[in-house]
Parts: sequence; structure tokens; C-alpha cells
Amino acid sequence: VDGVEVDADNYEITTATVFNAVFKYKVNYVINGETTSLMIKQGTTLSENAPEVTPGVNQEFDCWVDENGQAIDLETQITEPITITAEFNTVYNITFNYDDKSETIRLVNGEFESDVPTPTKTGYFFKGWKDDSGTLISKLDLNSLTEDTNLTAYHIKQFEITIAYRIGTGSYTNYQTKVYTMPGTE
Repeated sequence: VDGVEVDADNYEITTATVFNAVFKYKVNYVINGETTSLMIKQGTTLSENAPEVTPGVNQEFDCWVDENGQAIDLETQITEPITITAEFNTVYNITFNYDDKSETIRLVNGEFESDVPTPTKTGYFFKGWKDDSGTLISKLDLNSLTEDTNLTAYHIKQFEITIAYRIGTGSYTNYQTKVYTMPGTE
């Protein structure tokens, strides 16, 4: 009434009065399984009342999604009841220690944000990475890490095998040697 919001059910009318309807819709904001429900005026944007998003451990806020899993812009105006859910990325920091240096790469939802290093060491074969407990982790298993992890390059000494052999017989005999580089044993 006169630009002031009133509860029409409990408003005492004493003169000619014009009521302008204000529609409100229920908006559910779901964050980490907990729902905050608000009644919000039609035409208001979702961002005006959105609760603060606090990611959990090893989480990073990604976006809001609607009931169909579609990303939604918080500047969208409310025109009907809606439930939106905060989506998070799972993030781990994986530190690779090799060649007297250290490099930390983020593992986001099982994918590295940049290439995993492949260290080289003269006279050695790179076998993989070992975690702090000494467990060897193959390159294929790196994406399945489920916590912040320190990894150290693991190399094994290489050795050479020389094989001498003869080709041909009689005056056409030719002696040759071939050197093979092989990984050693642990």
C-alpha cells in the first residue's frame, strides 16, 4: 500500500486502497547437501540472496546448477520456484620431487592441470613415483590419488649388454657387436 509491503490478510482497510500483488517464490540453495530455503520476490536475481559458498576440504567452488544439472547464471531473475545446487571440483595438490627440484601440480576431478614431469637421470631408467611411505605409484595410477601427496622420482640403474656375433661363413665371415641398454633390477 503506497509503496510499502503489507500482509493483505491482516491489513485493515479504512479507505479506498489499491493493492499491487508481489509474487514470491521459494528458492532452495543447496550447498554440500544442506538446503537454505528463502521466499524471494519475483524479478529479484538469484545472486541478491545467495548464501555464502564455503567449499569443504579439497573442494573448490565450480558453479551453480539447476534441477537438470545445467549451469545457471546467478543474475537470472526469479520467475518461478527453483532449486539450485553448488557444484564443487575435487582438488588435490600433488608435489613431484625430481632432479633436485620440486613441482606442484593440481589434480582437479582426476585430471592434472598440466603435464606430469618425466624426469631423466644419466645412467638410470625412470621407473615411476614413490609416495612418502615408499609405495611405487605407476603413471597410470596418478589420476586416482585421493589426497594431497608428495611423490619422489624413482630410478633404477641401467646396464649395458654387449653381444658379439658372426655373420656368414668362410671368406665372407663378418664379426659384429651390438650394445643393448637394459634396466637393472631393484
